Formats: sequence, C-alpha cells, structure tokens
Amino acid sequence: MGCEDFDLDLMTVQVLLINPDPKAPANPPLGLLYVAGALEQAGIEVRVIDMGFDPGGVELERVLSGWKPEIVGITCTTPLYPHARSIAARVKLILPESWVVLGGVHPSVVPEHSLRDSAADIAAVGEGEQLMPALAHAFPGMDAATRVAGAFVKSRGEIVKGPAPVPIQDLDTLPMPARHLVDVERYFHASGHDRIKWSLPQPSLPVIASRGCPYHCTFCASELVHGKKIRLRSVANIRSELEFLISEYGMKGVYFYDDTLTFNVPWLEKLCSMLKELRLKWICGTRLDRVNRQILEMMKSSGCMLISYGIESGDPRMLKEVLKKGLTLELIRENIRLTREVGIGTIANYMLGFPGETEESMRKTIALSREIDSDVAEFSIYMPLPGTELAHHAEQAGRVLEQDLARFDYARPTYSDNSLPPELVKKYHRKAVRGFYLRPRYILRRAAKVRNWRDVKANLLGLGSFLNLWRRSSGH
Repeated sequence: MGCEDFDLDLMTVQVLLINPDPKAPANPPLGLLYVAGALEQAGIEVRVIDMGFDPGGVELERVLSGWKPEIVGITCTTPLYPHARSIAARVKLILPESWVVLGGVHPSVVPEHSLRDSAADIAAVGEGEQLMPALAHAFPGMDAATRVAGAFVKSRGEIVKGPAPVPIQDLDTLPMPARHLVDVERYFHASGHDRIKWSLPQPSLPVIASRGCPYHCTFCASELVHGKKIRLRSVANIRSELEFLISEYGMKGVYFYDDTLTFNVPWLEKLCSMLKELRLKWICGTRLDRVNRQILEMMKSSGCMLISYGIESGDPRMLKEVLKKGLTLELIRENIRLTREVGIGTIANYMLGFPGETEESMRKTIALSREIDSDVAEFSIYMPLPGTELAHHAEQAGRVLEQDLARFDYARPTYSDNSLPPELVKKYHRKAVRGFYLRPRYILRRAAKVRNWRDVKANLLGLGSFLNLWRRSSGH
C-alpha cells in the first residue's frame, strides 16, 4: 500500500522523528533526514530531534506537550534500542493516542520482539521513505496501518504483519535528506564520538551514494535492512546533492556511508571524475577484495584521503569458515600495502570473541594488526546482532550471556562459549588496544603527521576514544 491509497484531507498529521542516541553527535542523523524529506514531499509536517543535543529531554518534552505530533518515529540499532524503548514509553505517557513507530536496524530484524518489549504501536521493517508517509496517511486507522508494506502493528492485543517491504529500486526518486530540519552547523562544532571525520577538511558531511550489500558476512546485519542487491544513485544525482552542500554549508569534505563504495567500478570511475571536478576531499569504506592499484590510484587522484576496511580476524580459519568474509591474509596484506603506497590512509576494523574463536586465533588477529600497521585500528568485541547467522547459532547453543541490550556496545562480551570465558576475551581486547596504540613506533608516526589544528584535534579525539574504550573494556 502506498501514500496514494489514503485520503490526506481527512486530517492534518504531524510527525516527529527522533534519534535516541544520547551521546554527543558528530554528524546529522542522515537516515532520519531521508525519511523526513520523504514525509515533506508527501505534504506532511515533520520535525526532528537529536537526543545527543537534548540529553535531558527538555526539548522533547516541550515538543510533545506543545506540538502534539500524531506520529512519533524513533530509529535505533541494537545498542540504541533501550534508549528508544525508554523514549517510546515517555511518548505514550504524554500522548497516549499518538502512534509510536520504531524503525531502523533493530526493529527491522526483530519487529515482533520490539513491539512486545516496548510501548511502541508499530515496528517499521526496511527502508522508511515509503513506509512512514503511508503510515501518516493511514492515521488514525490501525486497520489501514496493517496494510502498509513493512509495518508490524499492535492491533487488538495481537501483532499483525503487513505486506513484505520492497526495497526502493530507483534511489534518484528520493528527495534529498531534509537537513534544514536540524542545525547542521551545530554538528560542525560537535566533537562527537566520530574522530574519523576530523581526518577531512572541515566542514564535512556524510552522504549515502548507494544501498545494499551482496556479501554474506555471518556477523553483519546490513543486508537485513537494505537487501543484498547494491542499488546506486546516479552520479548526476549525487553531484546535485554535493553542489547544494557546498553552496549551502561550505562543505569541503565528504564521508561516504556506503557499505562497499567500490563495488561497481564503471560507476566509481564516474564518481571519482565528478569528485575531482568539485575538488572535494573524501573518505569511505569498502572491502579489501574490491580494490586494486588502478582503483586506488584513481581514488587518490580524486581526493580520497582514508579508506575503512573490515578485516575482523587474522586467522584464516575464522575468515573462511566462521565469518565467511571471502578474504585471505595474503590479499589483506597486499591491498593494505597498496593503499598506503598510493598515499591513502587506512582504518582496519577487527573483532575478537566470535563463536569458534580460540586464544590462538585472537593472538593471530593481534599479530596481524601490528604487522599491517594501519593508520587507525578499531578493535571490537563480538556482539550477537539479532537476525544474523552467527547470532542464531549462538542463541541455539544457549551462549548469549547478556539480555540487557544497553550493554551491547562492542566493548564488553555479550556472548561466550565453554572454551572462551568473557574475562579472557576482555583480556585479549585490552591487549590488542594497548599493544597497537602504545607502541613507540605508532606514537612517533602519528606525531610526525601533525600538520595543523585539525590533525591535533583528530589525535586528541583518538586519545579520548582509546581511554573510553579502555574504561569500558575494563568494566569500569
């Protein structure tokens, strides 16, 4: 069911969208702003609140009591679900007749649990740009809401599943994110918890150029929301957005949020040519098996400063049999070397404590991190994300330790098997972080690269992240 199936003349609906993350934000909530843009395009009045700028909930209370939105949408990942659940309860106390909609990754993979466990009325599965306007047009009819694709609805004490959602095939049909609904410049001055953006000239902003991931990593939930097929925006469409951001906000750097930006090489060639014309600096994430020297040199010449790679493990058995990454150690070493050789910085992402992990495999991961010596290394502790293949195996084996999702923060074990107790995983996690960042070689290299205040700030934020990660992994 689409927006055209409802009569907007019946009433005027107001929608409030909330990012529940209480931490100081580094970037605007791009996913919410895409949904807000779609709502505005459908003629629906919408506001956005970022709880990172409203940790005490003063603005939220004012908007709920004064503006009285008919629908309140709250996005959340699994670690943010407890915050979303708390806000949902607060909304229903103030506005019991309004609909509360939970969306994002977590409700998309466990919609029924999200509804049973919270005060929310509806769980939104998949992409929200079509779903939320359709719900706004359905209000106040819950029966009509049950016919909206992607909606799971509490109705008469039961949960009713709407038609299956269909991914948006032509991303060019989407309006630009409604950045005018937030104070974008406020994010420019917020340090937040994303030190990577300070690798770019400021001001910088995130942009999404594609959606979907065709790979099958067993620990990742990305494909559960955006599907396995990569859908690309046209380069002309992306250029229009970038030119607007340059004109409106003086943007100098772009942070591409895509899972695998380099998947389609002909499209990437056009993208790089356009970025070179605009003289923008940019960073992105991709897979190590989707780059080579020619691609990296093209990216470098068009302004790419940094690439984030998911490596996860230094054990060939873990990469092949458990994680199904499709990577070899030889390819990892070679393409990290090539990236550095062409002059692009590297972020290497690792994870410890997977099902099937051993002390030896964790030692191999730590050894690989020091060997390839990336500019930044992110060490996480495995977290069984609902809906993923690995989490399913962990649940079947009865090995998920933690039911409190507030502790799902990638810094504390939430899973364990008989051969790998939580304290041992924490020990190796601390060893990995300390052993990488406290090496004299690494410290001297970082110091030698300081050229300006932006570099100083990036290093200070990195130090803060290191100390915070150390504190959490130590259980304090």
